[in-house]
Amino acid sequence: KSPEQILRAACSGVLLKPMTMILFESTANGTGNFFHREYEAARRGESQFRPLFVAWYEIEQYSLPFAPGERENFAGSRAATSGGSGRGEPRWRRSTGM
Repeated sequence: KSPEQILRAACSGVLLKPMTMILFESTANGTGNFFHREYEAARRGESQFRPLFVAWYEIEQYSLPFAPGERENFAGSRAATSGGSGRGEPRWRRSTGM
C-alpha cells in the first residue's frame, strides 16, 4: 500500500475535535514524495495541516555523551557546527555511520 492509502485509513478514525492531533513522521529521503508534498502544502497554507519540522539533533535519543576530552575531536566537524545542542550529536552521528 502507498503512504496515501495507509494514512487515509489511519486518519479516518481521528475525530476532528479540539485537542486532537494527527502527526506524520518521515525522514528526509528525497523530494517530491508524499511526505514532502504534504509538508510543502502545509508550509504554503494549502493544507488542513500545519507544518512542523524537528531536526534530528533536537531529539534527545540521537545523542551520546562525550567521553572526557573527546569533544575536541569533533570541534571542527560539520555536525558540530550544524546547530546541535552540544550534547553529543556528532558522536551519535559518527557511531551510526551517518
